[in-house]
Amino acid sequence: MTPPPLAVPEPTPAVQAQRAPGPPGVAGGHDDGTDPAFRLVGLATDGLPRSERAYEAATSIARAFGARLHLLVVTPTHLDLGYYAVVAPAPEPPLPESEGEEKYYREIAARQGERAVRDGIVSVTRETPVGRPAEAILAAVERTRADLIVLGARDLSTVHRVLVGSTSSAVAALSAAPVLVARGRPPTGPAGRPPPFDRIVAAVDPSGDSTAALRRAVALSRGLAVPLTVISVVPPLVAGGLRSHEAQRRQAELLLAAEDQLARARQRASEGGVAETTTELLRGPPSETILDYLDEGDAHLLVVGSRGRTLPRELLLGSVSSALLHHAPCSILIERGHPRERPGADGPRPQF
Repeated sequence: MTPPPLAVPEPTPAVQAQRAPGPPGVAGGHDDGTDPAFRLVGLATDGLPRSERAYEAATSIARAFGARLHLLVVTPTHLDLGYYAVVAPAPEPPLPESEGEEKYYREIAARQGERAVRDGIVSVTRETPVGRPAEAILAAVERTRADLIVLGARDLSTVHRVLVGSTSSAVAALSAAPVLVARGRPPTGPAGRPPPFDRIVAAVDPSGDSTAALRRAVALSRGLAVPLTVISVVPPLVAGGLRSHEAQRRQAELLLAAEDQLARARQRASEGGVAETTTELLRGPPSETILDYLDEGDAHLLVVGSRGRTLPRELLLGSVSSALLHHAPCSILIERGHPRERPGADGPRPQF
């Protein structure tokens, strides 16, 4: 029997706010349609070492843009199957109840909130829902209208590739907001507060619209004061019924389109205040080519676009974005489109 569709519930949250001395945060982007805002950055964390990269990324972005940081620490009630538990639910046995478990997760949220205030975040709120982690995070993203949600990833690799955890995979596939899955190593640099990434890499598609992903990458490069690299991959053309000379002509057209796109990206970055921008034109199968390019760049942040929120997951992320999410050695941000394209994105955020 096919189980009934599972609605993503709004968990009853325990929400508290913490503020450092000083004025409340301000919007992190312009409202002229050229720069995405960072007004509320969500951080889903369990307080374990695997979440440290996510904490570094979220707090650095919130600090750079004067954004509110919203901490989300979920007390899990079921073994979480991530994406598949949300879109194809089946009965799952509840986890055995543990006395004081909710208190344990509330204490994690409190410690993380206090740490964020010490680290210079002007406005911090925290929420400790009880439920399935992926569902609780997705519900919080919808309710708070977060401009970005940041999560950690599970490192399961013995060589140069990592696999994203089921919760991160589900949130990346179904979130209304852009999702940053943080992993890899922190960049080396001088003592103090180095940026969480040593370079922003924006992957643009010569055959599609990558405007939103590029806008996000430009804003982050400028805000975090790190270099920006824009890459475009021209795939080998499958000739099909084309004659060889026709296939060559089409391939040349794609190369020219990619070169033009990279030139426009460099101009946009310059106009957006990025201090250092480079471009790379690559050739080959997109997923494999980008992964090879990133092989030694585990301190980078890769920014890519997605196709929306339709099912199945490979269609909703796009096959390239899905492959990069699961196998890139560095952090990855999946852009959902300009904030103006998301319903309610320009409205006031809930005040906790």
